Amino acid sequence: MKKRIIILQSKYHGSNQQLLSIAKYAFSDYDPHAVHIELRSRKKILLPIYKIIIIVRNYLGSRNPISQLLNTLALKNVKGKILDADIILAKTAPYECPAQMLAAGTRASVYFIGQPRRFPTDKFTCLVSTPSTPVQPNDITLETLPTFSTFKNYHRHKINTKKPSRIWGMLLGGNAKGFKYDNKTWLTLATDMQEIAKKYKIKWLISTSPRTGKNAEAIFKKIFPEPSPELYELSCWGDPQQKSILDCLSCSEVVFVTEDSASMISEAVNCRIPTVSIRPKKTGYNGLTEPLATYHHQKGTLIRMTSDEIKSFDFPLWISKDFKPLTLCWTEQWQKQAQEKQP
Repeated sequence: MKKRIIILQSKYHGSNQQLLSIAKYAFSDYDPHAVHIELRSRKKILLPIYKIIIIVRNYLGSRNPISQLLNTLALKNVKGKILDADIILAKTAPYECPAQMLAAGTRASVYFIGQPRRFPTDKFTCLVSTPSTPVQPNDITLETLPTFSTFKNYHRHKINTKKPSRIWGMLLGGNAKGFKYDNKTWLTLATDMQEIAKKYKIKWLISTSPRTGKNAEAIFKKIFPEPSPELYELSCWGDPQQKSILDCLSCSEVVFVTEDSASMISEAVNCRIPTVSIRPKKTGYNGLTEPLATYHHQKGTLIRMTSDEIKSFDFPLWISKDFKPLTLCWTEQWQKQAQEKQP
C-alpha cells in the first residue's frame, strides 16, 4: 500500500498551494490526500480539553473506540484512520490541534510550516521555516515559499517555449492586507510601463490575477491596445487563453511582480529571473510579503521599489552589476537539507 501524506486544507488558497507543492515535490512517492479536517470549535477555553484528548489517545492508541470517539467529538470531517506510515502536513495555528489529534496514538509524522503557537516545537516531526513564516529551531529552512513553479520545470518549459527576444513580464496582483490599489495607481503604473518599453525597446507580457479586477484590466487595455508596439500580450484572469505563471516566466527576460503576492515573488525568484518587486507608495505592513521581499532585496535576488520609482531606475545596470540569482530552488534546498539530516 502506497504511503500517504494527509494535507490539512484551510480556506486560504495561498496556504493550500504551499502545502500541495510540498506534497507534490518533497513527497512525490506518497499518495496525497487533501482533507478539510478542522476543530469543531476554536475557542481558547477548549484548548486544555483538546490537549487532554491528545494525551488519552496517546495512552489508549488511535484504534481504541474511545480514542476514535474523542476525535469525532472534537474534529469536523474525520474519515478513515491515520496509519503509522502517514505524514500529516499543516500550516497556521488553527491546524496545530487537528494535526496533533490525528497523529496521537500513532507513529505518524507531523510536518508544520511556521512557528507553532499552541504546542512545543518538539511535538512536531519537522518544522519548516521561510522568510514569511520563520521558526527557530527548525528542521528545514527555505528561502522562498513552496511553489508549483520550480527551476527544473521553468528550465524545461523555457526550452520548449518559442518567443521573440526582449520580453519583460508584469505579474499583477491586487488589493490585500496592507495594499490598496486605486484607478490612479494602476493608470500611473501602466503609463510608466509604456515609457519603460520605449526606453529599453522591449515589449510587455502582462498577466492579471483574481484580485486585479476588471477596472484595472480596462486601464491596461486602454494604455496597451492590441496591437500595440509596447505590448507582447495582455493575459487577463478568466480569459480562455490566459497564460499560466510558468508561461509568463518562461517568456520573460525580466519580471516585475506586485508585492502583494508572496507566491508570485517566490515563483519568480525560484526561477532565477531578474525580479522587480513593486508596491504602491503608501502601503501598510503585510507580514507575509514584506519579510520575503526584504530578505531577497538584501540578498540581491530581487530589487524592491515603489511603483513610482520604476520609470527612473536603471534596470540593465542593476542586472549586470548587482543581481544575484538564487543558487538553489526551494525543492533543491528541501532535498539537500533532508539528505543531510538522514542518519
